[in-house]
Amino acid sequence: MLSLDSTPLTLLLQVTVGGVQLRALVDTGSTHTFIHSALAQRLGLTITPRAGLNIMVANGDRVRCPGVCLATLVIIGG
Repeated sequence: MLSLDSTPLTLLLQVTVGGVQLRALVDTGSTHTFIHSALAQRLGLTITPRAGLNIMVANGDRVRCPGVCLATLVIIGG
Protein backbone atom coordinates (compact mmCIF):
# COMPACT_ATOMS: atom_id res chain seq x y z
CA MET A 1 0.00 0.00 0.00
CA LEU A 2 1.31 3.46 -0.89
CA SER A 3 1.20 6.22 1.67
CA LEU A 4 0.31 9.76 0.63
CA ASP A 5 1.83 11.43 3.67
CA SER A 6 4.31 14.28 3.27
CA THR A 7 6.48 12.40 0.77
CA PRO A 8 5.47 13.17 -2.83
CA LEU A 9 5.11 10.22 -5.20
CA THR A 10 6.36 10.59 -8.77
CA LEU A 11 5.44 8.64 -11.91
CA LEU A 12 6.76 8.96 -15.45
CA LEU A 13 4.07 8.35 -18.09
CA GLN A 14 3.91 8.33 -21.88
CA VAL A 15 1.32 10.91 -22.99
CA THR A 16 0.16 12.36 -26.29
CA VAL A 17 -0.62 16.06 -26.60
CA GLY A 18 -1.48 17.61 -29.95
CA GLY A 19 -0.55 14.38 -31.71
CA VAL A 20 2.98 14.40 -30.26
CA GLN A 21 4.20 11.70 -27.86
CA LEU A 22 5.77 13.13 -24.71
CA ARG A 23 6.85 11.94 -21.30
CA ALA A 24 4.95 13.44 -18.40
CA LEU A 25 6.19 13.59 -14.84
CA VAL A 26 3.21 13.04 -12.55
CA ASP A 27 3.89 14.28 -9.05
CA THR A 28 1.50 14.08 -6.11
CA GLY A 29 3.20 17.10 -4.55
CA SER A 30 2.25 19.51 -7.35
CA THR A 31 -0.95 21.56 -7.33
CA HIS A 32 -1.44 21.70 -11.13
CA THR A 33 -0.52 19.98 -14.36
CA PHE A 34 1.82 22.20 -16.31
CA ILE A 35 3.78 22.36 -19.56
CA HIS A 36 6.65 24.65 -20.54
CA SER A 37 5.27 27.60 -22.49
CA ALA A 38 7.75 27.08 -25.38
CA LEU A 39 6.55 23.47 -25.78
CA ALA A 40 2.91 24.57 -25.59
CA GLN A 41 3.54 27.04 -28.41
CA ARG A 42 5.39 24.40 -30.46
CA LEU A 43 2.39 22.08 -30.07
CA GLY A 44 0.04 24.85 -31.21
CA LEU A 45 -1.71 25.14 -27.85
CA THR A 46 -3.33 28.46 -27.01
CA ILE A 47 -2.16 29.94 -23.71
CA THR A 48 -4.93 31.96 -22.06
CA PRO A 49 -3.21 34.56 -19.85
CA ARG A 50 -3.85 34.38 -16.10
CA ALA A 51 -2.25 37.15 -14.08
CA GLY A 52 -0.76 36.03 -10.79
CA LEU A 53 -1.01 32.29 -11.51
CA ASN A 54 1.50 30.39 -9.39
CA ILE A 55 1.71 26.65 -8.94
CA MET A 56 3.40 24.69 -6.20
CA VAL A 57 5.81 21.99 -7.34
CA ALA A 58 6.81 18.89 -5.40
CA ASN A 59 9.66 20.49 -3.46
CA GLY A 60 7.33 23.22 -2.17
CA ASP A 61 8.60 25.97 -4.49
CA ARG A 62 6.11 28.24 -6.24
CA VAL A 63 6.54 28.73 -10.01
CA ARG A 64 4.94 31.62 -11.90
CA CYS A 65 2.95 30.58 -14.96
CA PRO A 66 1.88 32.84 -17.83
CA GLY A 67 -1.54 31.23 -18.21
CA VAL A 68 -3.54 28.09 -18.89
CA CYS A 69 -4.20 25.86 -21.92
CA LEU A 70 -7.93 25.29 -21.73
CA ALA A 71 -9.60 22.12 -23.06
CA THR A 72 -6.31 20.44 -23.95
CA LEU A 73 -6.66 16.75 -24.76
CA VAL A 74 -4.00 14.65 -23.03
CA ILE A 75 -3.96 10.93 -23.84
CA ILE A 76 -2.20 8.82 -21.22
CA GLY A 77 -0.61 5.59 -22.40
CA GLY A 78 -2.29 4.29 -25.56
